[in-house]
Amino acid sequence: MKIANGKLILRSIHLILLATVLVFLGCSNLSRNPSASAEKGTTPQQTATNAAMPNPALPAPRASAEINLESERNALLETDQVFSRTSEEKGAAQAFYDFFAADGVSLSAGEPPIRGRDAIKIHLSAGPQGFLTWQPTAADVAKSGDMGFTWGTAVFQGKGPDEKPQIKHSKYVTVWKKQSSGRWKVVLFSTSPSPPPAERRQGE
Repeated sequence: MKIANGKLILRSIHLILLATVLVFLGCSNLSRNPSASAEKGTTPQQTATNAAMPNPALPAPRASAEINLESERNALLETDQVFSRTSEEKGAAQAFYDFFAADGVSLSAGEPPIRGRDAIKIHLSAGPQGFLTWQPTAADVAKSGDMGFTWGTAVFQGKGPDEKPQIKHSKYVTVWKKQSSGRWKVVLFSTSPSPPPAERRQGE
Protein backbone atom coordinates (compact mmCIF):
# COMPACT_ATOMS: atom_id res chain seq x y z
CA MET A 1 0.00 0.00 0.00
CA LYS A 2 2.81 2.38 0.82
CA ILE A 3 4.62 1.46 -2.41
CA ALA A 4 1.48 2.13 -4.47
CA ASN A 5 1.04 5.52 -2.84
CA GLY A 6 4.68 6.34 -3.55
CA LYS A 7 4.28 5.56 -7.22
CA LEU A 8 1.16 7.70 -7.40
CA ILE A 9 2.99 10.63 -5.84
CA LEU A 10 5.91 10.30 -8.29
CA ARG A 11 3.51 10.19 -11.25
CA SER A 12 1.78 13.32 -10.02
CA ILE A 13 5.13 15.08 -9.70
CA HIS A 14 6.05 14.08 -13.25
CA LEU A 15 2.75 15.42 -14.60
CA ILE A 16 3.25 18.72 -12.78
CA LEU A 17 6.79 19.07 -14.15
CA LEU A 18 5.61 18.26 -17.69
CA ALA A 19 2.82 20.83 -17.50
CA THR A 20 5.28 23.44 -16.20
CA VAL A 21 7.66 22.78 -19.12
CA LEU A 22 4.82 23.06 -21.66
CA VAL A 23 3.63 26.35 -20.16
CA PHE A 24 7.19 27.72 -20.19
CA LEU A 25 7.69 26.75 -23.83
CA GLY A 26 4.39 28.40 -24.78
CA CYS A 27 5.32 31.68 -23.08
CA SER A 28 8.72 31.61 -24.77
CA ASN A 29 7.13 31.33 -28.22
CA LEU A 30 4.76 34.20 -27.47
CA SER A 31 7.66 36.46 -26.44
CA ARG A 32 9.41 35.70 -29.71
CA ASN A 33 6.29 36.56 -31.77
CA PRO A 34 4.37 39.31 -29.91
CA SER A 35 2.08 40.14 -32.85
CA ALA A 36 -0.03 37.04 -33.23
CA SER A 37 -2.31 38.77 -35.71
CA ALA A 38 0.58 39.88 -38.00
CA GLU A 39 1.04 38.07 -41.28
CA LYS A 40 3.56 35.26 -41.38
CA GLY A 41 7.07 36.49 -42.21
CA THR A 42 6.35 40.17 -41.36
CA THR A 43 8.22 41.73 -38.46
CA PRO A 44 6.86 44.68 -36.40
CA GLN A 45 9.57 46.92 -37.95
CA GLN A 46 8.46 45.96 -41.47
CA THR A 47 4.84 46.58 -40.54
CA ALA A 48 5.66 50.10 -39.28
CA THR A 49 7.72 50.81 -42.42
CA ASN A 50 4.88 49.67 -44.69
CA ALA A 51 2.43 51.88 -42.79
CA ALA A 52 4.66 54.91 -43.32
CA MET A 53 4.95 54.41 -47.09
CA PRO A 54 2.69 56.69 -49.22
CA ASN A 55 -0.26 55.23 -51.02
CA PRO A 56 0.65 55.03 -54.74
CA ALA A 57 -3.01 55.49 -55.63
CA LEU A 58 -3.06 59.02 -54.19
CA PRO A 59 -2.32 61.85 -56.71
CA ALA A 60 1.03 63.60 -56.36
CA PRO A 61 0.84 67.19 -55.06
CA ARG A 62 1.12 69.94 -57.68
CA ALA A 63 4.47 71.70 -57.83
CA SER A 64 2.89 75.09 -58.46
CA ALA A 65 -0.47 76.66 -59.21
CA GLU A 66 -1.60 76.80 -62.84
CA ILE A 67 -1.06 80.11 -64.63
CA ASN A 68 -4.17 82.09 -65.48
CA LEU A 69 -3.29 83.26 -68.99
CA GLU A 70 -6.35 85.48 -69.32
CA SER A 71 -5.41 87.32 -66.15
CA GLU A 72 -1.81 87.65 -67.34
CA ARG A 73 -2.94 89.09 -70.70
CA ASN A 74 -5.10 91.67 -68.98
CA ALA A 75 -2.23 92.60 -66.66
CA LEU A 76 0.10 93.02 -69.63
CA LEU A 77 -2.39 95.24 -71.47
CA GLU A 78 -2.74 97.40 -68.37
CA THR A 79 1.06 97.63 -68.05
CA ASP A 80 1.33 98.85 -71.65
CA GLN A 81 -1.34 101.46 -70.99
CA VAL A 82 0.53 102.69 -67.91
CA PHE A 83 3.67 102.81 -70.07
CA SER A 84 1.86 105.14 -72.49
CA ARG A 85 0.54 107.40 -69.69
CA THR A 86 4.04 107.65 -68.26
CA SER A 87 5.31 108.71 -71.69
CA GLU A 88 2.68 111.44 -71.83
CA GLU A 89 3.41 112.69 -68.31
CA LYS A 90 7.21 112.33 -68.07
CA GLY A 91 8.24 112.22 -71.71
CA ALA A 92 9.13 109.24 -73.91
CA ALA A 93 12.81 109.22 -72.89
CA GLN A 94 12.06 108.73 -69.18
CA ALA A 95 9.18 106.34 -69.79
CA PHE A 96 11.30 104.08 -71.98
CA TYR A 97 14.04 104.10 -69.35
CA ASP A 98 11.56 103.16 -66.60
CA PHE A 99 9.85 100.33 -68.51
CA PHE A 100 12.75 98.83 -70.50
CA ALA A 101 14.97 95.99 -69.32
CA ALA A 102 18.60 97.00 -68.94
CA ASP A 103 19.54 95.25 -72.21
CA GLY A 104 16.32 96.02 -74.11
CA VAL A 105 16.45 96.78 -77.84
CA SER A 106 14.59 99.48 -79.81
CA LEU A 107 13.95 99.10 -83.56
CA SER A 108 12.62 102.16 -85.40
CA ALA A 109 12.15 102.70 -89.12
CA GLY A 110 15.13 104.41 -90.76
CA GLU A 111 17.34 104.06 -87.69
CA PRO A 112 19.89 101.47 -86.58
CA PRO A 113 19.01 99.18 -83.65
CA ILE A 114 19.62 100.76 -80.26
CA ARG A 115 20.55 98.40 -77.42
CA GLY A 116 20.29 99.22 -73.73
CA ARG A 117 17.87 101.51 -71.92
CA ASP A 118 20.58 104.08 -71.21
CA ALA A 119 21.37 104.48 -74.91
CA ILE A 120 17.66 104.56 -75.78
CA LYS A 121 17.02 107.32 -73.26
CA ILE A 122 19.87 109.42 -74.69
CA HIS A 123 18.61 108.87 -78.26
CA LEU A 124 15.04 109.92 -77.43
CA SER A 125 16.18 112.93 -75.42
CA ALA A 126 18.17 114.19 -78.43
CA GLY A 127 15.34 113.62 -80.90
CA PRO A 128 12.26 115.71 -81.76
CA GLN A 129 10.44 116.86 -78.66
CA GLY A 130 6.73 116.28 -78.24
CA PHE A 131 4.20 113.85 -76.82
CA LEU A 132 4.33 110.18 -77.76
CA THR A 133 1.31 108.11 -76.73
CA TRP A 134 -0.11 104.82 -77.91
CA GLN A 135 -3.06 102.52 -77.48
CA PRO A 136 -2.56 98.74 -77.30
CA THR A 137 -4.91 96.74 -79.51
CA ALA A 138 -4.14 93.25 -78.21
CA ALA A 139 -1.79 91.22 -76.06
CA ASP A 140 -0.79 87.62 -75.65
CA VAL A 141 1.26 85.68 -73.12
CA ALA A 142 3.24 82.45 -73.40
CA LYS A 143 2.01 79.39 -71.53
CA SER A 144 5.00 79.74 -69.22
CA GLY A 145 3.63 83.15 -68.15
CA ASP A 146 7.00 84.90 -68.36
CA MET A 147 7.00 86.20 -71.95
CA GLY A 148 4.41 88.21 -73.86
CA PHE A 149 3.78 90.90 -76.42
CA THR A 150 1.48 93.85 -77.09
CA TRP A 151 0.78 95.69 -80.30
CA GLY A 152 -1.24 98.71 -81.36
CA THR A 153 -1.11 102.21 -82.80
CA ALA A 154 0.84 105.27 -81.65
CA VAL A 155 0.66 109.03 -82.16
CA PHE A 156 3.49 111.55 -81.85
CA GLN A 157 2.45 115.20 -81.44
CA GLY A 158 5.25 117.69 -81.89
CA LYS A 159 6.34 120.57 -84.06
CA GLY A 160 7.74 120.55 -87.57
CA PRO A 161 10.69 122.60 -88.93
CA ASP A 162 8.33 125.55 -89.39
CA GLU A 163 7.18 125.32 -85.77
CA LYS A 164 3.74 124.25 -86.89
CA PRO A 165 2.01 121.39 -85.03
CA GLN A 166 2.88 118.06 -86.52
CA ILE A 167 1.21 114.69 -85.93
CA LYS A 168 2.82 111.39 -86.90
CA HIS A 169 1.03 108.07 -86.75
CA SER A 170 2.73 104.71 -86.35
CA LYS A 171 2.16 101.12 -85.40
CA TYR A 172 4.22 99.20 -82.87
CA VAL A 173 4.88 95.83 -81.29
CA THR A 174 6.45 95.41 -77.87
CA VAL A 175 7.93 92.19 -76.51
CA TRP A 176 7.82 91.88 -72.73
CA LYS A 177 9.58 89.62 -70.25
CA LYS A 178 8.54 89.12 -66.64
CA GLN A 179 11.36 89.82 -64.21
CA SER A 180 12.16 87.94 -61.00
CA SER A 181 10.33 90.73 -59.14
CA GLY A 182 7.15 89.85 -61.06
CA ARG A 183 7.18 93.11 -63.03
CA TRP A 184 6.91 93.16 -66.84
CA LYS A 185 9.83 94.83 -68.67
CA VAL A 186 10.31 95.61 -72.36
CA VAL A 187 13.02 93.54 -74.08
CA LEU A 188 12.21 94.52 -77.67
CA PHE A 189 10.31 97.46 -79.14
CA SER A 190 9.67 97.98 -82.84
CA THR A 191 7.75 100.76 -84.59
CA SER A 192 7.10 101.87 -88.17
CA PRO A 193 5.10 104.69 -89.82
CA SER A 194 1.40 104.19 -90.37
CA PRO A 195 -1.21 106.31 -92.21
CA PRO A 196 -3.77 108.28 -90.17
CA PRO A 197 -6.84 106.28 -89.11
CA ALA A 198 -9.07 107.86 -91.82
CA GLU A 199 -6.65 106.77 -94.54
CA ARG A 200 -6.15 103.22 -93.39
CA ARG A 201 -7.59 100.38 -95.36
CA GLN A 202 -10.49 98.53 -93.82
CA GLY A 203 -9.27 95.84 -91.45
CA GLU A 204 -6.00 97.56 -90.46
